[in-house]
Order: sequence, then C-alpha cells, then structure tokens
Amino acid sequence: MSTPSAKLIILGLDGASWRILNPLLNSGIMPNLKSVISKGAYSILNSTIPPVTGSAWPVIATGLNPGKLGAYDFYNRLNLDDFSLYPVRSHVIRGQTFWDYFSEKGYRIGVFGYPLLIPAYEINGWMVAGLGGSSFQKWAWPRRVQDQIDKIAGPFSFTVSYGRKKYKNKLPRLISDIWSYYLGQISALEYLLDMYPVDILITVFGVTDFICHTMWHIWDQTHPLYDQKLSAEFMPLVLELWSEIDRGIGKILKHLSPAGHIICLSDHGFGKSFGVFHTNTWLESNGFLRREISSTSLSNKIRAKIQNKLPSALYPILGYLAGTQIQQSLRASVLREIDLINSKAFALETTDIFGMIFLNRQYAIHRLLDEEEFVESTVCEICNLLEQYGEIENLEIVAFPSKCIYQGEYSCLAPEVLFQVKESQISVSYRFSDSIYDHRQHLPMKTGTHRLEGIFIGSGPKFKLNKSLESPLSVLDVTPTLYHLLDEPIPANLDGHIALDAILPEFHSYSIKGYEENYSPVDDIKDLSTKMDYEDMKKRLQDLGYLD
Repeated sequence: MSTPSAKLIILGLDGASWRILNPLLNSGIMPNLKSVISKGAYSILNSTIPPVTGSAWPVIATGLNPGKLGAYDFYNRLNLDDFSLYPVRSHVIRGQTFWDYFSEKGYRIGVFGYPLLIPAYEINGWMVAGLGGSSFQKWAWPRRVQDQIDKIAGPFSFTVSYGRKKYKNKLPRLISDIWSYYLGQISALEYLLDMYPVDILITVFGVTDFICHTMWHIWDQTHPLYDQKLSAEFMPLVLELWSEIDRGIGKILKHLSPAGHIICLSDHGFGKSFGVFHTNTWLESNGFLRREISSTSLSNKIRAKIQNKLPSALYPILGYLAGTQIQQSLRASVLREIDLINSKAFALETTDIFGMIFLNRQYAIHRLLDEEEFVESTVCEICNLLEQYGEIENLEIVAFPSKCIYQGEYSCLAPEVLFQVKESQISVSYRFSDSIYDHRQHLPMKTGTHRLEGIFIGSGPKFKLNKSLESPLSVLDVTPTLYHLLDEPIPANLDGHIALDAILPEFHSYSIKGYEENYSPVDDIKDLSTKMDYEDMKKRLQDLGYLD
C-alpha cells in the first residue's frame, strides 16, 4: 500500500445509532471504531424529517435543507399540479455537494457507495454508486473503475434485497448474502484506494442499515417478535457481522494521513418496528378521501402481479416508457383507487417511516374556493383529527404542517402534512385496508426501522479528545464542518453550522464567502426520469421493505 494520503475521510454507517453501537463498543466487538471515538468528539446526529435515505444523504452531501433540494423521500413530485413522483438521483445534488467543490479545488476525490448517486458523473477522482444504483445505468466513473471492481466483487452489488420472498423465515440465507455483499464492497473499496489514492474519501456502508432492518428482533428483548431461542442461535452471527464491519473500518483508517481527519456518521438512527397505520383508509373514514369503484382496486392488483412476474431485464424498457400511455396503463398506482374530483387529500407511494399526506388543490379550484385558505384549514383539520385519533386509540400520533420545517424554492412540493406514529415504531402504509390500524409486522423480514437520532464522530488533530457533546448536531451541520476542517471558505447559503463544540478552541476561526447562485436541477430530473428505471427503482424499494 502507498503512503496514506487521505486528508479527510467521511465514513457513513447507514442507520447506525448509539443504542446499538454502545453495547458493541463496551463489549470490545468494535475496537477500531472505539479508537476513533477516543481520539475525537461524538454526539447524536439528528436526521431530516422524515429520517429517510432519499432526504438525509442529499442533505448531508450539500448542507441544504430538503426545501432547497426538493428531496423529501426516495420519490418526490416536481410541481403542485402533478402527483407523479420521480426518484432522487445524482442530478438533485450535483454541483452543490462538498465533493464537487473540493474536486474543482484540485483535491483528489473518491466517492464509494453513496446512496442514490446515479448516474455516476465526472469528478477529479472516481465515483461508485450505492443504494438505488442499477447495472442498467452508469454506476461508476470512470468506466474502467466499473469494469475493474465488477470483476473483484464478482459482480458488484448495490444492495441486498432482504424484502424478497426467498428470505422469508430464512435468516441464515439472508445473513450469508449480507456477509457476501459486504465482503465484495470492502474488497472493491480497498482495491480503489490502493490503485487510485485520494485526498478525500466519502464512503457509505449500507450493510449496517440492512442488519438493523432485518435483525432488530434478535437483540431487542422488548420487540414483539423477540424469541430467546432464536436470539441465542443467531446473536453470535450478528455480532460477527459487526466485528467484520469494524475490521473494514480498520482497513479504511490505514489510508488516513497522520494529520488527517475522519468523520463517522449515520443518516438516521434505528429502533423496533411493529404495527401498520393505513393513511388512506383513515382519510376515507374521516371524509377527506373518496374511493373509486371497487373494480379499480382489483385492476391495480392485477397490474402489480403482472409487474412482479416481469424479469428484471425488462425494467429499463418500462423506464423508457415512463410518462407514456403504455407505461401508465401498466403501472399500478394508488391514485387509480381515488376519486380525485371529490377527494381533498390522499397518501401516495412514499416510504413507511412517516406519514405523508398530499392536498388536492384541484378540489378547491373546481369548487371556486380560495386555494390557500382551503390548504391551511384542511391541513389544520387533518393534523388535529390525526392526533385525536391517536389519543383515542393509544397510537401516539404527532402531526404537523410541512411548512413548519422546510424552507426554500421547492418547499411547496413537500407533502402538506407529515405525521409520525409512536415515534415511527408503527409503519405507515398508503394502501387501503379493512382497518385503519393492524397490530402486525408490516413487511416480511423487517423488524427494525428508522429513528431521528443517528451518530456523529469527529476525530483528528482539530477535534477534542474523547469528548461527548452536550447538544445533538444536525445532518445540516456536516457540510459546513467539512469546509472548516480543510480551511476552505464556507458558502453563505448553507443551512447548517460548524460543529464548533466538537472542535478545539484554537481552530474556531473561519471565513464566509459571498452568496453564490444555487444550481437548480429539478428540470433535469424530470427530463431524465422519463428515460430512467422508475419501475426498477420502485421494485428495489419494495424488495428493501420501504414500500409495500
């Protein structure tokens, strides 16, 4: 291996939380990570609302809140009059990320496994996509990198689709496949770092997220599915997985220069998952939504079954048909089951961590109502009734208008109402059901889900030693802190702050450069989404248990 060259390493442990890491650290399972902590400062890192990959990782990359990016989930709308949803892709953040800035400054950059960074694009270094990547698209840059690591990883894999039926009640098979996936990832990353040294490395381990989603019931004795015999059988394998992850951290640390800094973080935390709240069923029962005739629901099920049986090789074709009459006729959509003329609000195919309700402004327009007054009054009514229902049914629902938390050019595109059921322990589904709440596991192999509280660890010459911060940081604070560590001027349009509580006082001075015009990528997204793997992405999210 060449002399360590990295001045800065950003290591993402997707979904890691202190509630799972602390026992591992205390028992000696993760000595490399413990060493990083002892040489730095650490705290809770609060995620975006909702705490989901499609929002949190773009925010971490840019330092911009979701309202400036238009990224609230894996899929997002592009205008108020169209409820079509488009997947988050690299065009949402390209030109705004810290690595784009540092690349232009001449730093050699390596980006590996960053979620939703597809297609990969040119930087001063190399880039490999993570979660959301597709072999049908350009997932690495330059092309030779794609060919090289595809051979090493044999072939390269972006994820483990743990929601598939082949894993149901087959935990040994799942653990084996997760293990193989991770070894392929770390082998490819080691190869790239040896062959193409970098000044700045940005890498995300998705394996930690997979473990927490599928094995939370193995170690959480409060989980309804916890079984002592099952835990005794599989806990040693789970611990060995975490130990292997720590060995991977050790391999990455070998590339950090003596004067370099490492930031280890997660996009969100984790906790147990059990129970399902059906948003559209609740909206219908409270008069906000009217359904279409029942045959529409049946036709949706037929479409879904047809698409589920399609070979994956046909997904790109469906992607190229996106937006056409052919694609629309094939696609199963919850909108087909809703009477849009007579419905005030509804939920779309968003992830199940938070409830997201969209208001139908056409309802007001067709009735000659004041549009803004309709929105404000309906949002208020929905929030109040949701919380009242939560009190009656002991479901602990917290609901609020999205305008309270998002600011920026695209904040109007957010779902108007956000709500959380029992701190996200209970999943939220957009599908219609016979009951509003079902006390059951939402999806096979998914026993854990996201929480707001992730982790932050900053280690290196400028950080305080073994310092636990009193106040949590925000994912918005990551980017300004990175600029500060490299003594670069901080863009004035960032929404976060430098994590000064984590940094030694002698390194507190910093400068702000003038405001620069934001790159506005939304038009690009729509243009590309008509050619991209919309259906492939949707199927991947279903296979991961984010969509039912």
